Amino acid sequence: MPGPRQPTDLLKATGRKHLSRAEEAERRSREARVEPAKTAKPPKWMPEFLKKYAPSSRKRRRPSRAA
Repeated sequence: MPGPRQPTDLLKATGRKHLSRAEEAERRSREARVEPAKTAKPPKWMPEFLKKYAPSSRKRRRPSRAA
């Protein structure tokens, strides 16, 4: 049984499949596009130290790593 269908960008990045431009365009047209939620808020039960990683409190920045 085959696995779930992977997005076209992932196939191109891994280099496992070679698609023609027409195949790639057709495949991209059938892919679902979902925009990130703009109004998502963390639940009230979540601890404060985890809320800083919630999408609503983040401004497209990754937390800094300790070396």
